[in-house]
Amino acid sequence: MSDRKERWYQKLIRSKNRNVVLICIGIALILWLITKLSEDYIHDYTFHIVYDLPENLSFSAAPQKTFGAQLAGQGWDLLSVSMHRGFSRVQVPVRNQDITRTDLVQALYQHLGDAEIQVREVNVDVIRLSTDLKVQKSVPFVYTGGVRFEEGYQIRDSILVEPAMAIVTGPASICDDIEYVQVPSQDFPTLQSDFRKSVSVASPSPFVELQQTQVDVIVQADQEIRLEFAVPLEIDADSMSLAAQPSAVTIRCTIGSSKQGTTHPGLFRAVVHTDADCIVNGRCPVEIADSPVYARSISMQPSYVRVVPDSTKSADPGI
Repeated sequence: MSDRKERWYQKLIRSKNRNVVLICIGIALILWLITKLSEDYIHDYTFHIVYDLPENLSFSAAPQKTFGAQLAGQGWDLLSVSMHRGFSRVQVPVRNQDITRTDLVQALYQHLGDAEIQVREVNVDVIRLSTDLKVQKSVPFVYTGGVRFEEGYQIRDSILVEPAMAIVTGPASICDDIEYVQVPSQDFPTLQSDFRKSVSVASPSPFVELQQTQVDVIVQADQEIRLEFAVPLEIDADSMSLAAQPSAVTIRCTIGSSKQGTTHPGLFRAVVHTDADCIVNGRCPVEIADSPVYARSISMQPSYVRVVPDSTKSADPGI
């Protein structure tokens, strides 16, 4: 029992000695660190420039983003400012087209505040800036991608973008050339009903701010129907004293069901060409001169007709 107590006591002594040694080492390190931080140091730093532009100006070309500087001071001061949040970002006011070495030194001292630190050197002579008058304008969002539909369906109108207009802000020399903002093409599923998708949009220029970076692309589906119309024939302008036989053609077309109530024969024009070079076996060709933009798969019967003198007119019949 006494041997066990003796071993325990010896172990305790060794443990206390170890703790004392560690405490002494810690105190020595702290004293060394205090001594070193009280010395003067010279150190090189890289700073990021935050340009303070007037409200009416904007960059038209990328400015220099960083510069190097050599700072001198006590270790305490250098450590204190370098640990401060935002230490590496220096705000530099823009008063004209050039940022000089003197401007950077003044901005650094302003940035360092009351710290007893000397700016010994800045590695920039001058920063050339390209600025222009800042303007704002509205231009349309444009989507030019395609979309697929199930058989028997088609697009109702055009592909819509909401909001329809983009607001861009930037230098006049760049904004003046922006006529629209392109919406990236999307991989839509094959559709048979209306579809909406949110899309991210990028600015047309790195120097232009786009107010809306998210838009909705909307596709409206329409079920296809087939219509048939009798459309009166017109004689081309040079042969108004002639009449066509038959006097009308049958036009068939495919439209979306939403257009059925507004589609009528008056939206189509069929014109007979009486130029001698066009006549085949005594018949003149017929052309569909006008049709609604939404009408698809348009066919016409007949495509050739005879022309005869128009008895209701007194002009020379010509043929």
